[in-house]
Formats: sequence, C-alpha cells, structure tokens
Amino acid sequence: MYADVPVCVRTEEGLSGCFQSVLGVKQGCPLSPLLFGIFLDDFEGHIQQLGDAAALPQLAGRTVPPLLFADDMFLLSSSASGLQAQLHALQDYCNAKKLTVNAKKTQVMIMRPGGGSGNGKLAAGESFAYAGLPLEVASSTKYLGLTFSQLSKQHGFASCADVLAKAGRQAMFAMRRRAWELGACLVEQQCMLFDVFVKPVLSYGCELWGVDVLLRPDCSSVERVHRWFCRRVQGLPKQVTAAISLAELGRQPLQSFWIQQLVRFWNRLQNSAADEDRVLGWAFMDNLELMREGGDLAAGSACWSRRWLHVLQSAPPASGTLEWLTKLDEAAVIERAAAAYLRKCLEPKTRPLPKTPAQDPPPPAPSCTNKFAYYMHHIRLNLPLCQPAPHLYEVYDSQARTALSRFRTSCHDLRIC
Repeated sequence: MYADVPVCVRTEEGLSGCFQSVLGVKQGCPLSPLLFGIFLDDFEGHIQQLGDAAALPQLAGRTVPPLLFADDMFLLSSSASGLQAQLHALQDYCNAKKLTVNAKKTQVMIMRPGGGSGNGKLAAGESFAYAGLPLEVASSTKYLGLTFSQLSKQHGFASCADVLAKAGRQAMFAMRRRAWELGACLVEQQCMLFDVFVKPVLSYGCELWGVDVLLRPDCSSVERVHRWFCRRVQGLPKQVTAAISLAELGRQPLQSFWIQQLVRFWNRLQNSAADEDRVLGWAFMDNLELMREGGDLAAGSACWSRRWLHVLQSAPPASGTLEWLTKLDEAAVIERAAAAYLRKCLEPKTRPLPKTPAQDPPPPAPSCTNKFAYYMHHIRLNLPLCQPAPHLYEVYDSQARTALSRFRTSCHDLRIC
C-alpha cells in the first residue's frame, strides 16, 4: 500500500512531475488512527502519574483522563499551571518515543465564561508553551467537527450552531448548483437532496447544542438556512410566513429532528449511567448533581440536563405530569413537540396600530391577524401537515408551479376587486 506512493503538485502552469511521498499517510487512511493508538497507548497513564500537579478535572468523583480520538488529542485541566505541567509531560513523552507535535496547530482555550481573568484575556502571569514555543490562546477551537467557544451562561453551546449554519449554507448552494447541472430540478428531488446532503451538516452534534438553540425565543441561524431553502425551492419571496412555506412542502422545522435526536441521546445516557467505566456516564451523573444544587431539581445550575428539562416542559403531556428521569417514549415526545409547534403557529399575531395625536379619539384595539391560520382554514383545508401540496409534485412546468405556489401563499400580483 505504501511501497509506491507517487504524488504531484498542481500549479498555475499545470501538474508538476511525479515524485515519491515518504512521510505521513494518505488522506483518510484508517492506518492513521491505528498508528496513533499504538504509539500513545500508555499516554493516559503517563499523565496520571503527575498526580495533583496535572489538576485533572473531576466528574462524579472520578478523574477525567486526556481525550484521545482518531489522531486528535485534548488535554484537560482545571488550572493554568496544571495544563502547563501536562504540556511538559507530553513533551517528555514524545521525546522518549521520537514523536513530534506541531505547535502551530496546537491551541489553548479557556472554557470558563470570558476566559482567563474573565474579560476574554489571559490573567496576569498566565502563558502556555510547548518545547519553548508559545501556544496560541484562542477563544474557540474545533474538535471532532464541532467548534467550541468560551462558554456563555446564557447561550451555552449555541455558538456551535452558528458555525454549522455557515457550513450548511455552503453545502446547500453546492447541492443546488450540482442538482441544476444534472437536471434534478423537481421539488421532490430538491427536498430529498437537501435531507441527504445539507440536513446532516446543519444538525451535526445537535445532541450537544440543541437544548440551547431550542430555548432561544428567536429563530436560530441553522433553521434560517432551512427556511430559505423551503421558500427558494417553491419560488416564494422572503415575506411568506415560514410556517406556510414548510407546510406547503409537508415538512417540519429542523427542531423536530433535533428533539428526536435528543430523545435518543437521552435514552442512551440512561444506559451509560450504569456503566462505571464510561466518561459519558460520569458526565451525566455529574450533570444531574449540578441540577440538584440548592435542593431544588428544577432551580439548580443552568446545565445541559436542566435545559433539556425546560425543552420537555415546553410541550408537556396531557396528564400534566412529566416523567423525565427515565427512558422517554420517542414517538410521544415528538408528537407533543409537533403539537406545540402547531399551537405556536396558530397563535394570533398582534400588530399595534400607529400612534395618533392626543386630540383624536382613542384608537380601536390592536388588530389580530394570523396568515397561517387563514392558510390552514381556507387553503390547506383537510390536507394533513405531513403531506405536500399536490401541485408541487403534479405540475412539472416550473413557471406554472411557482405561480400556483405564490397564489396559494397570497403573494401573487393579481388584482383583488
């Protein structure tokens, strides 16, 4: 496999001559994590020999080791001196095994809100170096495909979604361009391609950041990408209500998929709690302890479990009693979330009237309008929300299909007498 590895370089003048690659492994080769695991098999024990000097964090009373996955390493410490001690231990370990670390690709991130002294900068006297080379202190870093930023007490890991929204937007444009080149311009084809190529990008890691995004009152940046696609594929302008554009396609918002993934993740957490050898189980038990701070399970720390509880409480069962510290019924939770979404869409939208001079009589009460309710009652009639509008799949002429969509969503240019 590596006996003969000819490579060449693409330049403005064309391809260079071939030469042999004698360092590293091929991109995506499974040999990379295998070699990484073999060479660093005893690194965890090497760090733990530092004892208290490493300041390793604790979860549920257990020491959390360095995180190793594929060919990535994550050193964790509860103090600046502890992290520097681990970096010195890593240097000694690599020197003994003749390994090298790329200091330019090595970053330090302080997770506590504000970082360092609390103002986003390093505290006085704090600095980090590896083999005498200073390390960059970043406010965000990427690990296993997710971009982690310094924690916010209000938004938690919601910043992950903002980065994914940008990647999802690029994936969506690339998908639409390729679909146009291949002639896959039907609405059904476009929606299928979106679910295959774009939706996984937008929802990656939603088990972590989903609880923070779902609790935000405004539309998330990730959901805005989905809404843009739903309007665009039907030829609708941006003033069309998002709920109507989704209903026309028979689609649910991405938050429905996130809740499904969160329920499955929660049920896996229930199983991991019984496994004393899994870091995931330690983190789950420690998270529940954070919730119990102060003696009130619902008023403790604003941790992941508490935010997840608030998500479940936003769509409570009909009985009013929410049993959540156990495995959840996936279908029932998703059904309640869909019903809560529909109720929110049907809520009257209050539009205040302009102010009038003091001498004028008092204005009438604010008018209440709801385009989605009108659409459901007069346009959609008895068609279930999970089914798309028939014309989207029965009318093949794109101009006629767009005209029908604009007419059904009340954004046409027809004169109304």
